Amino acid sequence: MMQIKLSDIKQGQQIEQILLYKNMQPKVARNGSTFLQMLLSDDSGEVDAKKWDSNPMEVESLGTEGFAKVVAVVDSYNGKMQLIVKSLELVDNAKINPQDFLPKAPIDVDSALEQMLAIFETFTNPYLKQLAISFMEDNEFVKLLRVAPAAKMLHNAYLGGLLEHLLKVMKEVGHYTKLNPRLNRDLAIFGAFLHDIGKVRELNHIMNFNYTDEGLLLGHLAIGIELLQEKIKLIDNFPFELSMMLKHFILSHHGTHEWGSPVLPAFPEALVVHAIDNLNAKLDASFKALDDDKSNEIWTDKVWALGTKIYKGSKSI
Repeated sequence: MMQIKLSDIKQGQQIEQILLYKNMQPKVARNGSTFLQMLLSDDSGEVDAKKWDSNPMEVESLGTEGFAKVVAVVDSYNGKMQLIVKSLELVDNAKINPQDFLPKAPIDVDSALEQMLAIFETFTNPYLKQLAISFMEDNEFVKLLRVAPAAKMLHNAYLGGLLEHLLKVMKEVGHYTKLNPRLNRDLAIFGAFLHDIGKVRELNHIMNFNYTDEGLLLGHLAIGIELLQEKIKLIDNFPFELSMMLKHFILSHHGTHEWGSPVLPAFPEALVVHAIDNLNAKLDASFKALDDDKSNEIWTDKVWALGTKIYKGSKSI
């Protein structure tokens, strides 16, 4: 049977292929029958799925997430596609590449890294230039940056999502400094790069985008400060004031105490990074809601990150 991307499935089709299942849990229907509820995913997206005539013991044998050869029929419920699973057959993880089943950023990773380095090469501040390039020469850091998601689910939640997000914010901050020449260009752009770097170690990307132990215990702000300080220590006579300001970008970029920042943006470049980071994340969340919504309704479902539904408008506009 031909492999079908989950983003391309249509009602009535039958699929038989290896998929990643996650969040599997037993449920009881109104009529008392039991079923398994789960998400099935490949690198194009994920779909709600149900397996009827099941028993809770199946969860113990299958686990809540893993890879399986799935036979299922495409159905719809409340205007959304879903899969009715006929059978699940576990697949040995050693025989597959788990990253083949996770969504990927719509960018060329090599090109994005080259663009990032090219921006750093334009810096005129020698300390910022040396510090920035040291990150790009750190093979372990770059290896993580190539695949790290920017979030578990809110925005840029796919392999390479963090790289895509950082580069976008850097470019947008750079454009903004042209409109406001009083801003320190090098400082603002490098602050845009630094603000989320802790996410390279906050989230894993094995079968799902879950928090690492380090991510749960420390969070990406503390991890980012640690990564930055390790690099600063390698540069002789690095200005203490500049090191404080760079750390401030990481600690303040959420913008408010309620959103997790221990301090608020306290100089113009930090304000710009917070504002553009916030806009970038919310735009990505709104575009994702529009892309994921396959219904004929004029509004999407409520987007948790935005606190509102997204208006799709009429096709005549």
